[in-house]
Amino acid sequence: MNHLRGWIYGYVSEFTTRLSHSPLGARLATGIFWSALGSIVSRGSMLLSAILVGRILGRSEYGQFAMFQNTVGLLATMATFGLGLSANKFIAVTKQTDPDRAGRIIALLSCSAWLTSLILATLLFVLAPYVAQEILRAPQLTEAIQAGSLLLIFSGVNGAQLGILTGYESFKRIAYVTALSSLLALPLTVFGAVQWGLMGVVWALSFNQFLICLLCALAIRKEHTKHSIIPSYKNCFSEVGILWQFSTPTMLTEIMLSVAMWGGAALVVRQMGGFEEYGVYSAAWRIKLLPEAFLAMMMAPVLPVISSLFGKDDRGYGKTVGYCFAIAMLVVVPISLLQTAAPSLTLLPFGDEYAGNEYIVRWIMLHAVVYSLMYPMTPILISMDKMWLYWRVQLVNVTLFMLGTWLLVPHYGVVGFMGSMVGAFCLANLFNVYFLYKTLPAVMARIRWATTAIWVLASFGLAVLASLYLPFPAALGVGLLLCCGLAYVQNETRISTRH
Repeated sequence: MNHLRGWIYGYVSEFTTRLSHSPLGARLATGIFWSALGSIVSRGSMLLSAILVGRILGRSEYGQFAMFQNTVGLLATMATFGLGLSANKFIAVTKQTDPDRAGRIIALLSCSAWLTSLILATLLFVLAPYVAQEILRAPQLTEAIQAGSLLLIFSGVNGAQLGILTGYESFKRIAYVTALSSLLALPLTVFGAVQWGLMGVVWALSFNQFLICLLCALAIRKEHTKHSIIPSYKNCFSEVGILWQFSTPTMLTEIMLSVAMWGGAALVVRQMGGFEEYGVYSAAWRIKLLPEAFLAMMMAPVLPVISSLFGKDDRGYGKTVGYCFAIAMLVVVPISLLQTAAPSLTLLPFGDEYAGNEYIVRWIMLHAVVYSLMYPMTPILISMDKMWLYWRVQLVNVTLFMLGTWLLVPHYGVVGFMGSMVGAFCLANLFNVYFLYKTLPAVMARIRWATTAIWVLASFGLAVLASLYLPFPAALGVGLLLCCGLAYVQNETRISTRH
């Protein structure tokens, strides 16, 4: 124990010393701190809200609520048009070197977000009866989907606004916005669920997105003043080329993924007992998303930084990508291994109605592990402006996933859904691994991707065996040991890479 305590103290002390002498490290640390703080408050509040709403609604109605969110989320993805990511990248690049262009880009993306959101919200309202009755076989969802049109408008606009704030590297303001809105959303959604069931939750979420929209607009105005940038709506369409160069492949990728996920989920809920099974899946998925959302918030500063470093500072670029990968491993993988070894922990907060579905948890945790291994690939490709390559990889992913769900869901339900998701994701992203080993061998060697992948997947296999053949306390102990082993391997990799 004293050795472990000494190792942790030495690691933290060395890290803070190096950070204080590195401008790049300080820049990243500031962004990560505020992003992490906002993420802890907002995601913790959202998870608590999901647990309470899940217990109030029950498995079946919670499955309906999850399907409602998928339906609105699909069109919200189209409404954002990849604008948030575009704002993040291009504002980060131009806010200091070309503030006039940054003003035109902000105006273009803001107009596009409002226009696409309003058009798609109208479409959702009109098509809601057909979607609910004919596709989902759940006519009781018609009213909820129509009410979701308002939620769609504000969600689409917020995607672009948060991208603008991220491009400004205004992580402190983002933390304030997300934390405040999520704290207010918790009592609103719970009260709505108790009083009016599913419809109460829908109206609570719509109000919360409106609040985020308002707070983001105020924060963006302050950033405009701080950076002396004036949005230029008159000349904004001169920058429309970035929509094709960057936003279009991003949008197509997000739409493909959203349509595939929605279609697979629709197949699940159409089966006998599908909404109950999908309710359990959604509950476990909520738990799985917590560390991933925390990771995404922590990594929000990475894209602006590596976009500005690519091709200019290879050493700084490699170090930043290395930090990105290490944090992904340490944030997502340990908690996933623990839940794989003791899967009953995942569904415990949702109550007895959700218990006894440990096989679903194992598949979901496998996806979490694979997701963390592939996590650095996307920001690297974005920083290299390889968005059309990213789109082609995701096209393969979507095609394999849709084929898998069509073949497997009618026979295996949500297990077929998850198996298709994991298999397609792995096969498609292997090309990313090959491409990056070929084009950026020094970066991939620095992060020791292959060695880490072998270790992590072997650890996952041991966790599965422990959950199947050991009593709960022993399996939990194995999970904890695997977490410590991963931390040790990551530390040894960091030391050997430095030397």
